[in-house]
Amino acid sequence: MTVEDVARLDLGYAPPFATVWDPILVAANVAVKKLTAEKDHLG
Repeated sequence: MTVEDVARLDLGYAPPFATVWDPILVAANVAVKKLTAEKDHLG
């Protein structure tokens, strides 16, 4: 599973038990942005 795959996961949302943004998805989205920026920088 790649970072992009993790960022696209549809994790369950249950207001009493989970926040809207799961920390795993937030971390994966940050990683995807960094990887994309690095790819753009390298050419």
